[in-house]
Amino acid sequence: MDPGMEAHRHPTEDVTYHWFNHLLDEQGGMIDQRDGPSLLPAHWRAGDTVFNWFDLHLPSEPSSGDYGMRVGMYAYPAVQNVPLLDSGGAPGEEWIEIRPLQVAE
Repeated sequence: MDPGMEAHRHPTEDVTYHWFNHLLDEQGGMIDQRDGPSLLPAHWRAGDTVFNWFDLHLPSEPSSGDYGMRVGMYAYPAVQNVPLLDSGGAPGEEWIEIRPLQVAE
């Protein structure tokens, strides 16, 4: 599961971007992780919304509670994180954390 991200500029075409997706337990420990490529930057246009899909797995017997997701993007193959931009366009955090994701028995 990945949120859509909006392209604001045409990125450098010789860079490939990958998403990282971390499923977190209530304490912030990683339960599962999936990384993978995005649509090639050569196909991006300003204003596009880019969606990707990743399957993450809960433990075979998950405990009920509040889980979370950490989602971000990095340049590949350099593995250099791409910071999120705040409303003024300044770089900020390296990921967004989505909480709570509730799991019931």
